Amino acid sequence: MLPRLLSIHASRQIFLGGKGVGQPSTRKCCHLLPSPYGVTLHRFSSTGIKDPSLRRLHLYKRVFAISLFGGTLFAAWYLKKQKGVKLKTLLEDFTRLPVDDSLFGSPVSLYRHKGYIFPGQLVMSGVFKELPDFQFKQEDVLVASYPKAGTTWVQEIVYMLTHGCQKTNESSEILETRFPYLEYPYPGIKSLVLKKEKRFIKTHLPISLLPTSFENSGAKLIYIARNPRDTAISYFYFMQLLTQCDYQGTLSSFIDMFLSDRAMYSPYFGHILGYWEARHNPNILFVTYEELHQNPHKIIRKIAEFLSIDVSDAEVNHVAKSTSFIHMAANPSVNYEHWKDFGFAFKDKGTFLRKGMNANCIL
Repeated sequence: MLPRLLSIHASRQIFLGGKGVGQPSTRKCCHLLPSPYGVTLHRFSSTGIKDPSLRRLHLYKRVFAISLFGGTLFAAWYLKKQKGVKLKTLLEDFTRLPVDDSLFGSPVSLYRHKGYIFPGQLVMSGVFKELPDFQFKQEDVLVASYPKAGTTWVQEIVYMLTHGCQKTNESSEILETRFPYLEYPYPGIKSLVLKKEKRFIKTHLPISLLPTSFENSGAKLIYIARNPRDTAISYFYFMQLLTQCDYQGTLSSFIDMFLSDRAMYSPYFGHILGYWEARHNPNILFVTYEELHQNPHKIIRKIAEFLSIDVSDAEVNHVAKSTSFIHMAANPSVNYEHWKDFGFAFKDKGTFLRKGMNANCIL
């Protein structure tokens, strides 16, 4: 008897199975395994369209759709993979810390990096990967501090002294662009790199995390320190004011956060101590908020001498008056009231410049 030749699409188990369970089969099978692409072409070409040109057009459309879908899936997978790699790179040397979400009205994340606490917003921006390569210049002037220690006050004093003691006003460039915040995404490092003229830089970085180029650059740095009580109270109201934090805890809970080194840029004492120990560096000037508040003329002259600027008594008086709390609070270029228009600060939770006093303050 001649063998029978059959074409079948049944599964191997069905075709080779015996008449009964467990009975061996004498059937022979040649299994053709085309590529998935070939199967796709065959299936999508098996349409009811008889016109060859229309069949080809229909096939091309189907193949294009499949390719586009596959390409989209691959792109999504690749981007997700790259995002994971980038995130892993950004978080090298960073440890995410637990946050009591009940204390904040907005999502807040905190990371520890080389002993200090930083907000997730800065970490995720990638700025900490750019900082090591930042190059300071000899003519740069930095104002550094722990947050809410009088940074804005000293910034405006420095800016006036280096610009002929001219007072800024509502038509002046705002302080953020005159004095870019080194580790903040905007305007930040990119704007500083592009600046051709003398650069004025604000930072809250501890001295141990300043770009290493500072050490031999000849750049000048003024650090202002403030007593912990007033710093913590000022910081508390500031955290309430910011929409990106919306701190809703009590003053007591914030003081606890501050003293346990869980506030942003903490530890407070380590921050101050680092700059205090470097105070003998001829390019670093260490001043205190209390000194500046008690005798602004003396500290303004001290800053001028540090920056090698000759000023008259009349000019010192003018700078002292122009940077007094009452004048700065009314100056749109330094009072940060525009933050409320941009949605960075709540309109009904106070002002950036609150009192400008010792023992319950703000600047």
